[in-house]
Amino acid sequence: MSEGPSKAPTTPASTKDAAEASKEMTPLEIASTANIEPCKSDQRQYYRLKPIQWTDRQTNTRREVTIVTQNENGPCPLISLANALVLQGRLYLGRQPSISDEELIGHLGNALFSHIDPEVSSTEVDDILGLLPTLTKGLDVEIKFTDVFGFVLGPATNLFRGFNVPLVHGWVVEPDSVGKVIREKCEGTYNGLVNYVFQKDSESQGRVIGSSGDLSGEFGDAVLANLWLESNATQLTEYGIGELLRCLEDYSVAVFFRNNHFSTLYKRPEGLYTLCADDGVAADRRVVWESICDVGQENNKFYDSEFRIWTDSMSDRVDNEEQKQVDGDYAMALELQRKQEEEERKRREARELQVRQMDRMPPGMMSHGALYAVPNSGSRRSTSVGGGGAFENNERRNNVFLPSETPGGGTLPIRRNQRRRQSPANNKKPEESSCVIS
Repeated sequence: MSEGPSKAPTTPASTKDAAEASKEMTPLEIASTANIEPCKSDQRQYYRLKPIQWTDRQTNTRREVTIVTQNENGPCPLISLANALVLQGRLYLGRQPSISDEELIGHLGNALFSHIDPEVSSTEVDDILGLLPTLTKGLDVEIKFTDVFGFVLGPATNLFRGFNVPLVHGWVVEPDSVGKVIREKCEGTYNGLVNYVFQKDSESQGRVIGSSGDLSGEFGDAVLANLWLESNATQLTEYGIGELLRCLEDYSVAVFFRNNHFSTLYKRPEGLYTLCADDGVAADRRVVWESICDVGQENNKFYDSEFRIWTDSMSDRVDNEEQKQVDGDYAMALELQRKQEEEERKRREARELQVRQMDRMPPGMMSHGALYAVPNSGSRRSTSVGGGGAFENNERRNNVFLPSETPGGGTLPIRRNQRRRQSPANNKKPEESSCVIS
């Protein structure tokens, strides 16, 4: 692999220097100095954290770790990568009840510098740091059906390679006649297959798509490729499951792509498991893993942190008093977090309301509502109301009358028929007295 351009990168001069420099920096400092654009406060997202028991078989140690859960679509590549690093012992998120996307991105930037691959060039490090903030919205990948590690090279593959976390999938075609067509005529990729099918469908005047296989030659190959794609729409094949079991090392952690979703995958000798990172089970320690047994998920089961199958009777094995204490502490921390977020929301709404009021305020009016001058021209007019000495300050903007004000700051009702039209036959002005505030 090339060492990258010779010009000075925007990150530290060398990966070694970068790793040493990052040891003395907090995650947020990494985000601010390493080309990571922090999220704005009004755009910040929060993810609940879930403590689980984890036994690292590679080091034969057992410890409690904190994983990130997902409450909406979009940030799954960010969360799956963070959780993979947590299980590998390369990322520690503390014991707080939740974490913001800005903090999580900062932690990932710190982890990148702490365990950087010497084969990753400084230019690629810059690209990875620039990509991290976008992971909250998703990540584009293009699959190659040839093997479980098959992805078209791009920003996504560079990202996971930079963190030294395998990116895998199970949408693999068997090495049969259909596989030969997909490998040789579709370049083995999803886009290549789709383009090949549409091209042959156009050449055959619409006979490929929807056909059951009664064509021959190039059109028949396109039909076979399209039928394979339709029959494996879940983006997982039985052959792909077998290849994952064969290719991944026991007790290894990877990021798994399926159904346009990223999740954290754990390979054990007896099978494959994905980490349950859904926000709905964030408070339930009995549901930690889900097995991958078949394509249709009919035989998938849920497991706790000890890989015991989840059942309704599992609660009998849990120390109720200890669980109640944990749940109480967690609930208290969540309540404190909620109050802080609520106060921040109220302050933000108050600022936004003030800005909106200033934008809608008529010319000549102070922010507290008092009049200090009203021009007596154009679309504005000052009239006495009922001879009582109160004044109306009406302006029609975009067919909407703005509120009327009295000299003391009071508001008068608006009458939409206040401006009377004068007919040519009667050019006499309505009886009214005008005055100008000075």
